[in-house]
Formats: sequence, C-alpha cells, structure tokens
Amino acid sequence: MQRTDPSDLDSTPDEAVSDRAFHLIGQARRLADRGKFDEANAKLAEADKAVPGLSETAEARRKIAELATPEGRFAIQLSRARTAIGNDDYAAAEKELAEAAKLKPEAPEIAVLRQEMQTAQQKGAKRSGQVAELLAAMRESIARKDIAGADRAFNEASRIDILDPTLDQARVELAQAHDAARDRKN
Repeated sequence: MQRTDPSDLDSTPDEAVSDRAFHLIGQARRLADRGKFDEANAKLAEADKAVPGLSETAEARRKIAELATPEGRFAIQLSRARTAIGNDDYAAAEKELAEAAKLKPEAPEIAVLRQEMQTAQQKGAKRSGQVAELLAAMRESIARKDIAGADRAFNEASRIDILDPTLDQARVELAQAHDAARDRKN
C-alpha cells in the first residue's frame, strides 16, 4: 500500500482495514476472472470505501476494465481452455473454446489450442496404453511368482504416469503378492 506522503506515518490506515481492502481487491480479481465484472466493480467500490486512494484498487480497476472488453473476455476463455488442457479436462477445454469462438469465430488461437488438446489426448491415450501393457506384465509376473519382475513392471508403469487410476488397484495386487510370497517363505 502506498501513502501519498511517505513521511506522514499517521496516514497509514489501520492494518485490519487495509487487510480487508486487499481481500476485497483479491475477490474483485477472482470475480473478474469468472466474467462477473459488475460484482468485481462492487468489491472495488467497497475497497475504496475502506481505504480511499489505494493504488492497488486503481490498478485492479484498470485490469478489470481491460478484461471486460471483448478482447479481454476472449483472453479469459483462452486462458481457461489452456488450464483445462493442462489438467486433462478436455470437456471443459472444449466448452471454453466454444465460448471463445462465439467472441472471435475465426481466431487462429482457437485452432492452435484445439490442436494442442488433440495432441495431449493422443499422448494421454499412448501413456494409458503403455501403463496397461506394463500392468499386464506385472500380473503375469505375479502369476509366475516373479515378484521382482512384478515390481519392475509396476515401477516402470508408475514412472510413465504416476496419476493413472489403474495403478491404485495394481498397487493392492502387488502388495498382496508380496504378502503371499512372504507367507510362502515362512
């Protein structure tokens, strides 16, 4: 927060009041990111009431005004689509791209993001296929009572995609195989 006169220490607003103003500014930015510009401006008005003349409020107001333009809304949609693609949420990405296309139907960025999404989907499918093959090899090793081979296959599958949901069940199967092997030794 900036004071108009840095030597006037008495002009510093109460810390709780300034915290509230910054909280309101953060809320305004989040609302604007969701396209709720009227609500965002209302939060900025509250921040202005709490701490008048705050430079951060003015900066947020300027950024929100930019986002409220068609170009700004288009940029928001593209950003959301990129985030969805990065999270492997292709349905959400397609929804955001469709919204962006309503704003700028011929924008080349939309085609680029659709291509990125397709590439990501193909890579995901390839990873899933590799994980499935390795987990099949793990199960075959368990059937042969080759626990070391099962461990190797599971570890390799984990390195390919640690978040693959099929690894959860495979982890249980491998633990059971370890328990059975330990029981056979005893």
